[in-house]
Amino acid sequence: MAPAERIRRRVASDAAPWTMLRWVEPHPLLKDPTRLVVATGVSFGADKLEHPVVLFPNEWTMRYFQEKNPELKLHALPLEQTNRPAGGDMSHCPS
Repeated sequence: MAPAERIRRRVASDAAPWTMLRWVEPHPLLKDPTRLVVATGVSFGADKLEHPVVLFPNEWTMRYFQEKNPELKLHALPLEQTNRPAGGDMSHCPS
């Protein structure tokens, strides 16, 4: 079972308000999430490796987040399982 699926099942069984989790590539905007455009119910956190994650109540809120914050890249898998370095080299990101 994929990590995101395990989290979905655990979240659903705990009656939490989120149904979707996405890992987000490190970006300077994440230092102050109040600068982001988000729908009600969206929360920010980190996984056990301290990689940033975003929790969404439903698919619509995730699509809205992506539309309003195109500079943030979401992933269905943990960052260490994607093709990008998980260390979060942000030297290419604008401040």
